[in-house]
Amino acid sequence: MKIAFPTLIAVVTVAGLASTVPADTMGGHTMVAPQEIKWGPAPPVLPPGAEAAVLFGDPSKEGLFALRLKLPEGYSVPPHTHPVDEVVTVVSGTFNLGMGEVADQSKTQALPAGSFFALPPETAH
Repeated sequence: MKIAFPTLIAVVTVAGLASTVPADTMGGHTMVAPQEIKWGPAPPVLPPGAEAAVLFGDPSKEGLFALRLKLPEGYSVPPHTHPVDEVVTVVSGTFNLGMGEVADQSKTQALPAGSFFALPPETAH
């Protein structure tokens, strides 16, 4: 998948990705104000250049978590799968999503800010 513009996306329930510190939880719920989000380098499973912030949970462990990614203009991730559901909301910019095991920019779908997609486990994209 290739990103057309500077993009910020939110990703939920992608297993074992983050190397950043998980967000704090309070009494069974989590609240994170924008100024409290701690950004750091994205996990090494992603190509260099992305930033990540864990909002909830711990991506290095089994279970639900929420992760945000900042991806620079032109950023591209090789086709891959996840062992769990992946739920994504495009917060800003445009995210071009391609499906399948072969990267083909001409077959991607442009998802502008406000877009959402959910992929079941083992879906190549």
